[in-house]
Amino acid sequence: MPLNLNPSPRQANETQLISSFWETYSASATRYPGPREPAWLYRSVSSAMTAAAPSVLLKQALLSLAYIRIGRLDDDQVLIIRGQQIYGNSLRLMQTALHDPNLAHSDDILVAARCMVLYESFESTSGDMAAWQNHILGISRIIHLRGVHRTCDPMSRSVLESIRYNVMIVSLMRSTASFLGGSEWLTVPWAGVSKSLDQRLFDYGFTLANLMQRSETLSTSTSKPGPSQHRRQQLHHSTPERQTIIEILEQTLACYIGLANLRFELLATQTKTLRVANPPSIQNQQLYNEDNTTDEQDIHLKRADNDPQSITLAILLALDLTFCIFASALVQHHFGDQDHTSHSHHDLFAQLAVFLASTRRLRLGQQLLRHVQLSCAARSEHLRPRVIFPLNVLRWEMRHRPAEAAQVRALFEAVASRGKFRIARGVQNAGKKLVPGIVLEAER
Repeated sequence: MPLNLNPSPRQANETQLISSFWETYSASATRYPGPREPAWLYRSVSSAMTAAAPSVLLKQALLSLAYIRIGRLDDDQVLIIRGQQIYGNSLRLMQTALHDPNLAHSDDILVAARCMVLYESFESTSGDMAAWQNHILGISRIIHLRGVHRTCDPMSRSVLESIRYNVMIVSLMRSTASFLGGSEWLTVPWAGVSKSLDQRLFDYGFTLANLMQRSETLSTSTSKPGPSQHRRQQLHHSTPERQTIIEILEQTLACYIGLANLRFELLATQTKTLRVANPPSIQNQQLYNEDNTTDEQDIHLKRADNDPQSITLAILLALDLTFCIFASALVQHHFGDQDHTSHSHHDLFAQLAVFLASTRRLRLGQQLLRHVQLSCAARSEHLRPRVIFPLNVLRWEMRHRPAEAAQVRALFEAVASRGKFRIARGVQNAGKKLVPGIVLEAER
C-alpha cells in the first residue's frame, strides 16, 4: 500500500492516537504464546496508518476504539465524547455497507465489525449486554454468510479465532447452539495448520451450548402441569425423551474426558514454560496440581512475567464447572433422587458422579477463583476481559458462600472500573437471566 507522505495535522494526531491505543492494548501480547488478539487488529492499524485511502468505515471503527480507550484510561472527557461520536458514525456506515452486496462480504467490513465488538466490551453502550451480544451475533452472521471456506486465509482465520470465544459465551448465556459448533466450522478453517489449545477448548463450549439447547427443548416439552414426580414417571415411560437425556449425559461424560486431556496438555506446557522463570526449589513440583497449589507457587506465578496460561486455565476450569452445573441440574430435574445403581445406565451415572461430586465442584470453584485473581493481574490488557465468563460462572457457583461471593464482586468491580471494561457491569447486573433454564428449574 502507498504511504500517505503528506498527512494533515488532524491525520497526524489521529495516527498518533491509534498508535498509542495499539501500544496500550497489545502490550506484552507478543510474550504470550497463548491467545492472541493483535493479528486482526494489526491489519486494521496498519491500514489506517499507512494506506493512502484506507476504508472509511474501518478507520472510523478503529478511531472510535482509540479515542474511547485512551479517553477512559486518562479520564479525558473530550476524547471520550469524540470516540462516542465517531462510533455513532461507524454504526451508520456499517448499516449502509451491509446493504451493499459488494461491501458486505469484504475483509474491511469483517475487521470493522470486529473492532465494534471490542468497542462494546469497553463501553457497553446499551448499559447492559444487549448491544454487545447484538454485535457478536452480527459479526457471526457476516462470517456465516461469507462461508466457511473464506476463513482459511490468515486474516479471516484470525478474526474467526478472536471472535469464537465471544460467540461461545453468548451461546452459553442464551442456551442456544451456534453454527460455529458444526463439523465443517470445527475443521475447515484450520486445514493444513495447527489448531491451538484455546480454540480446541472453545469447541467444548459450543458442544455444551448445543447440549443446553437440546435440554431446554426437552424440558419445555415435558414441563406440563402436575407434580414433578409425575413428570418423571411420564419421562420414564417416554423412550425417545429418556434416550435423548441419556445421550446428552453420555456426551457430557465424553466432554469431561476431553477437558481432562486438554488440562493435562495445558499443564505440561505451563510447567515447561514456568520452569524457565521459577527457581529450582519448585521446578520439580507439579504446578497447578488438581488438588493443591502451594502458596510458594502462587507467589512465583504472580511474579512470572511470562506465565501465558492463567486465563486459559481459568476458562477451562469455568467450562468444567459449567458442565457440572448443567449436568447436575439435568439429572436432578429428570431423575430426582432415584437410586441409579439399579438404573439400566448405572455405569454412566457412576462415572458422572465422580465429576459431579460436591467436593469436586467446591475444589473447582476455589481453583477457578484463584486463577481468575491471577488473570486479572495479567499485564497484557487484551487478555484481561476474557475473565468475564469465568467470573460469571463463579458468581453463580459461589452465591451461597459469602466470603467467596464478596471476592467475586470485587473482581467484577476491578474489571469494570479499574480495568475500564464496562461490559463486566452488564454481565454482573444480568443476574439469573444468564442462568440456563434447566438449572433454575432444578432449583425450584
